[in-house]
Amino acid sequence: LSLTDLPQDHPAYDEMLRDYRNLAAALAQQQDALGMWRQVVDLPGSYRELSATSIIGAMLHRGVKRGWLDTQSYAPRVERAWKAV
Repeated sequence: LSLTDLPQDHPAYDEMLRDYRNLAAALAQQQDALGMWRQVVDLPGSYRELSATSIIGAMLHRGVKRGWLDTQSYAPRVERAWKAV
């Protein structure tokens, strides 16, 4: 949400966008086959978590809609998350 409100000409914008994309890429790798993320995101044995899936899905959706993330790569992940929720 911070990136949404930060003007593109702000000195920290490029760094925040880079960090956002890095976070999105790392989280994308942790989405399971059902479209969910887990309570401990990188621990396969932890339980599937509805609120984490909702928040991460919303975060990825915002990135796709605003052009921060590649639609072809991330839109299917968003769709799987919404179906899982």
